[in-house]
Amino acid sequence: MGSGANSKPQTAVFHGTPTKKGGPNYANSASSVAAARDRLTQGDYSGAIALCTEALKADQQCVAALCVRSQAKVLEDDLLGAQKDAQLAVSLDGKSAPARAALGVVKLALKDTGGAIIDLNEALLLDPDDADTLARRAEAHSCVGDYHRAIEDCTRAIDLDTNFALAWCNRGAARLDIRQDDAAIADCTTAIALNPRLKVAWAIRATARLRKCDYGGAVADSSEELFFDARDISVWCRRARALLQRGTREDCEASISDCSEALTLDNGYASAWAIRGLAKYKLGDVNGAVEDCLETIRLDPFQEPLVLDVLNLERSGVLKAACES
Repeated sequence: MGSGANSKPQTAVFHGTPTKKGGPNYANSASSVAAARDRLTQGDYSGAIALCTEALKADQQCVAALCVRSQAKVLEDDLLGAQKDAQLAVSLDGKSAPARAALGVVKLALKDTGGAIIDLNEALLLDPDDADTLARRAEAHSCVGDYHRAIEDCTRAIDLDTNFALAWCNRGAARLDIRQDDAAIADCTTAIALNPRLKVAWAIRATARLRKCDYGGAVADSSEELFFDARDISVWCRRARALLQRGTREDCEASISDCSEALTLDNGYASAWAIRGLAKYKLGDVNGAVEDCLETIRLDPFQEPLVLDVLNLERSGVLKAACES
């Protein structure tokens, strides 16, 4: 689970100053940008966009406003709008590290990882001690499997700012990908303490805990994730898997409920069928287990984790009996 695979980038605010410092509207634009950064940190992305737009009305060449608005648009999934803002910021000031970093983040969101690394490298040449940009480049390194460089960038970012939650989180993600689960848990625990709203940190720690058979911890962390986004199917399934592996009757019943919730969101999500089938079999509902496992095979017979689940049922004779009936 690389940090770049989690999803869209997490919140970390680019810095920079408005242009035209001597202009009459400088104070207004600077005030709006500062307020926008606060909104962005609080997760109010639409509010941040509105404030940056206000700043740009006062100063059409306010690079800082374009950078912050670009980041907010990435987090709102308006990638074309974010790209337009970042490109305009770079065209206004090609030597602006925040502008280069903003364009790199947009490219990362657009899956142009190579282009993202180029822009983030350029931003770090302009400002080598920017912790935000180091954390972003770490995310890009993880996307291409260069986890050790990702860890190096995050460690440097943490050295620059020990309270930077995203750097701790991204380092945890890279460590998870090289199966340093204890270190990943420690990093994400720090990230969560610094910023409990950082959803991906809960996800990384839940995954590491699940791998270490800390099923209670995985259930608790996944529950926190669902508090942020109850429509994330993968989280319902991760919690269902942890409940299944903990294995009490109540846990299996809860696992079935979680998988059913996932399937109401996406009836074609094979993993949910597989986990529910295993839970049903554990509770003695053989017919229900067979139906769910056959649906799993129909949807995705080649995904390794699902095949392993199905094989466990096959060895128990469930699928064989179903095929012979």
